[in-house]
Amino acid sequence: MTRRESREAALCLIYEQSFSPEISTDEIIEKAKEIREEKISAFAAELFNGVCEKKQAIDLRISSAAENWSI
Repeated sequence: MTRRESREAALCLIYEQSFSPEISTDEIIEKAKEIREEKISAFAAELFNGVCEKKQAIDLRISSAAENWSI
């Protein structure tokens, strides 16, 4: 899996997590692997977990820079 493909996989996991915030990141990764038979590299999992851990800080930075948009 290339780094570009890993980033794409991480973005898909982040999107999925936004619909099921009560499900742990590990469960989301496992479901992606088992149900959809996706390949999730260690890099993709690291990106996904990093974004989930820093979500509030990321949202704060985006909302402070976004004009006429709310998060």
